Parts: sequence; C-alpha cells; structure tokens
Amino acid sequence: ANLPQDAEFLIHVGDIRSARNGRSCKIEEYYEVAGILNQSHAPVFLVLGDNEWNDCPNINQGFDYWMKVFGRFEEQWDHSFSIIRHD
Repeated sequence: ANLPQDAEFLIHVGDIRSARNGRSCKIEEYYEVAGILNQSHAPVFLVLGDNEWNDCPNINQGFDYWMKVFGRFEEQWDHSFSIIRHD
C-alpha cells in the first residue's frame, strides 16, 4: 500500500467500494481494505461513504459490516487524540 509515512494520522473520507447497483456487499471487501489500512504507522480514521451501505442491496447489512470492521478502527493505534463521536 502507498500510505504516507510522515503523517500524524490519516482520514479516509469514504467509498471504500465502488458503487454498482445490485452488487452484493461482502464483508471480505471491508476486511480487505482494513488489511491495507492496518499497514499505516499512523492512526486511521474513516468516514462512512454511501457506497459502503446505501449501494448494497441490503443497506442494513452494509452498514453493519462497516460498523463491525471500521466502527472504532482507530483504536488499534496508540494516540493522544481526543475523539468525539456523534452516534
């Protein structure tokens, strides 16, 4: 993966999967991206994109997959950032 080495943190602003109407959402897609982002030395924060849930045939399943894999993804790193969540 081509991840920056000089960042204090990374933000991914969504759409980890491409939008294809009717294409099933597979949790393996989410884990594949997580594996890439886990290579970062800096904490990674993710924003939910519409392709991760809204473009899945079952939007609830897509949202559940994203939350399971990325809901608190940044907790894998030690950091001193103050995090405020709007659940």
